Amino acid sequence: MKFLLISNSTLAEEMYEAMKNFYTNPEIDFIHLASLSTNDFIKKIKNYLLSTSEEFLILCDLYGSTAFNETAYLLQELKLLHRSVIITGMSLPMTFKLYGLKDQWNICSIKSLYQTPDSKNHGIFIYDKEVAI
Repeated sequence: MKFLLISNSTLAEEMYEAMKNFYTNPEIDFIHLASLSTNDFIKKIKNYLLSTSEEFLILCDLYGSTAFNETAYLLQELKLLHRSVIITGMSLPMTFKLYGLKDQWNICSIKSLYQTPDSKNHGIFIYDKEVAI
């Protein structure tokens, strides 16, 4: 399973750097808008999504942000929602937990961790094929 961090600011990169303090070479990718135009961000995300046939676990900083909206749109456009999920409200504890589970659990199992009645109250939103329809 591919693990991708996305954000409008440099948060995605900062999360990756934090993970490097605990894992030598974490299998985590990040893309952020801080140094890219929206069009360049879209191209970079699109190339990333088309680069593999694996499932995607995508953590995003904020629901409704440009990073979230463009990634969600591309997942729909490229018909990749069946093998991907975006979870918003990215935090360091969430990143650690999901990184530890990404190769042991599937997308459905991972979603179940955050599909609770209280999740949205904590800023966590799950975007997947059920939400997109």
